[in-house]
This record gives sequence, C-alpha cells and structure tokens, in this order.
Amino acid sequence: MGIAQAGIFGASAWLGFTLAIFAGGVLSDLIARHRVILLGCLMMGLGALMLGAWTSFPLNCFLIALIGGGTGVVTSSTTALVMALFPGKEGPLVNSLHFFYALGTIAIQWLTLPFMYTLEDTV
Repeated sequence: MGIAQAGIFGASAWLGFTLAIFAGGVLSDLIARHRVILLGCLMMGLGALMLGAWTSFPLNCFLIALIGGGTGVVTSSTTALVMALFPGKEGPLVNSLHFFYALGTIAIQWLTLPFMYTLEDTV
C-alpha cells in the first residue's frame, strides 16, 4: 500500500465517523440508546472481522468506513446517554467522556506501535 492509498484508507474511517455521528444522535432520540450503542458495536465488530479478508482496496475502504461509522454511532449515543443519566451535570461528565475517548485513541497508537514494527519486519 502506497502513501496515497494509506491516506485514503485512513480518511475512509473518518468519513464513516463523520457521517454516522449525526445518525447516532438522531437514532438515540428515536429508539432506546442501548440499542443504538449495540448497533454501533455491531458495525465495528463486523467491519473488523471482515477487514482484510479480501484484497479489494475499495471494499476494505468501505469496511474501515463501517468501523469508523460504528465509532461515530457509539460516540454520539454515549454522549446522549450520559446527558440523560446525569441531568444537571452534563457539561463536566460529557467533557470527561470525550477526554477519555481522546486519551484512549492516543494510547492505542502507542500500545500498538511495537506490533507494527514487528509486523513490518516479518513482511
């Protein structure tokens, strides 16, 4: 995979996230939030299970977008859930939720870095 394809691949995840974050918020108002969160988890799980199973670059971009979309649905739904569970304390708790989400996305990059070098050496 070249640098251009890697950029498209990464952007596909963020495209899925961006499109789904709106849908997750709307769905959270229409149906039970735990079902919306489950839908997001299923999107991430199915995308992850099938990712790389085919050599088609466009299909893998779609699957990574599905994973990103699941992340967007979960993110928006958990925000709505926290706001409903803790009325009057929404600000600090939603900020904490998003802080730890960002911290987790940073931490996973550092935690997987040794595996990336090991994988690169074997390919």
